[in-house]
Amino acid sequence: MVKLICFEGAHGSGKGTLIDFFLKELEAKSVGSYSVIRDSEFPEFEVVKRNIRSGTLSDRQEIITTVAETRALIYERHINPLLRTLDFALLDRSYHTSAVWQSRSFDEMLGVITENERRGIPRADLTLILHAPTEVIRARLESRGRADLSEHSFAQTMSDQEKYLYLADNLDGCVAINTNREPAVLARKIYNLIFANSAL
Repeated sequence: MVKLICFEGAHGSGKGTLIDFFLKELEAKSVGSYSVIRDSEFPEFEVVKRNIRSGTLSDRQEIITTVAETRALIYERHINPLLRTLDFALLDRSYHTSAVWQSRSFDEMLGVITENERRGIPRADLTLILHAPTEVIRARLESRGRADLSEHSFAQTMSDQEKYLYLADNLDGCVAINTNREPAVLARKIYNLIFANSAL
């Protein structure tokens, strides 16, 4: 059966870099067939994102429901058939990110996750909540030349990180990983965490 490992984190948490290094670790260890999956990049999700940006979809509860329904449809049409062919799947964000972005409270976040899971969207065997110190995230975002990096947007990013860390502290199967280390070292640590754990 395929192992599902989900990488979650706020902007600047080091998610993309760590996934790249972890893929190199998998390639070196020859663990079988694997793929990176981003459920938000399928065409069905693009329609929802466009409707949210335009204001066509604006009611908060309707957005939560529509995003969950769309994700379930994407899994049924696209992802589940792919998972049946893989030994290992890396999810580049999933419903934890929806919970963080769509919620104003911790309880509401847990409600969003439940809304997704009750539609049959699989729970990852392990969810890695990536985080970093405030000054590290700021430096990473500035190095990318983010045009939208105002104090307000940066404060929102740090608020998102706080929500992610709440999930790591309160949900089984979620582990917080501080990415303020060499990514190659972290990739090896995550590999050992996954493959040394017989429960995964």
